[in-house]
Amino acid sequence: MARDMRLQRHKGIALLAALIFMLAIVLTMGNIFYSHQLDVSRLSKNLHGDQALLLALSAENWARQLLSAEQDDPEVDNLQENWAIAVPVLPIEGGFLRGCLQDLQGRVNLSSFGVYDSERLNAEMQNEANGLARMWLSLLRMHELSFNEASVATIIDWVDVDDTRISEWGAEQQSYDANRTLVMVANSVLTDIEELAVMRGYGPNSLALLRPWLSALPRPTTININTAPQQILQAMGGTLPQAFSDYVLSERPFYSLESFHEGLAAAMDMEIQEVETMWPDNLVGINSDYFSLQLQVSLGESQLQIESILGRFDRNEPAVISRTVTVVPAMAGRLDGSENLNRAQTGICEHLESS
Repeated sequence: MARDMRLQRHKGIALLAALIFMLAIVLTMGNIFYSHQLDVSRLSKNLHGDQALLLALSAENWARQLLSAEQDDPEVDNLQENWAIAVPVLPIEGGFLRGCLQDLQGRVNLSSFGVYDSERLNAEMQNEANGLARMWLSLLRMHELSFNEASVATIIDWVDVDDTRISEWGAEQQSYDANRTLVMVANSVLTDIEELAVMRGYGPNSLALLRPWLSALPRPTTININTAPQQILQAMGGTLPQAFSDYVLSERPFYSLESFHEGLAAAMDMEIQEVETMWPDNLVGINSDYFSLQLQVSLGESQLQIESILGRFDRNEPAVISRTVTVVPAMAGRLDGSENLNRAQTGICEHLESS
């Protein structure tokens, strides 16, 4: 009897050992299979990411060709040219490509404030001349932001090359240090419009409102009236914001500043000298050297957004000044092809469809 009980116990232990052994094998095989799936998924995602980036670089080269001297007249740029047409959603195997070019000189280039000296600033503040400073104050007023001479002087002191305040309203490094503000004044052209948010008198809310109308370029530029949106044109209008905006929008493109000034003088019933003073050559332009290429590439599990700044100043073909690549996280819910295309169609280049 005792022998039978010992035998049964040994069989039970053997069975338990076998079950534990089988469980260990199953867990090991499960881990191997899971690791394999992760490796396959990671390899696929990396491969799609590399392919998506190559597609984006190909689109970038195509955009450079569109803006080259062979395909585009650098003396005049307007929204009727080929570069201004948004690329429709291009279906590719496993995804899509979408992109558009924007003229960065249709906006306020914050680096252009660096050309001001105290004499020029005082002339505009005393309403003896018109220029970027007065236009900037108009833009602030249009967005219901506080504005005064300090609103301009602060930016001038940030981008000019010296450390002397442009006026009593200005703010150089010592002004920020006195307020224990941990910022470093650039004293050079801006590289990013985000810098506006840390300048005295501004902040994230101001930047959010003004962002669509701003650029930060490597050198001072004029504003291209052939591509500037209505809000910028109204800010340029001085005492005639709506009339100026309506005239430019209805009559552009302009192929010379002379014809622009002459036509505006006739339309506004003003003397040509008065028009040239109100909209001088150092404020108004009809061509552009700097463009922003925005791309959206979706391929398999990879989604990329790319922004490239192209500059063609004194070049037959524009160079890539900067390139920002953003990896878009995969969405929790997988969209089908039609939903992806719809998102792309109404996404990255919606400004062109509404202009």
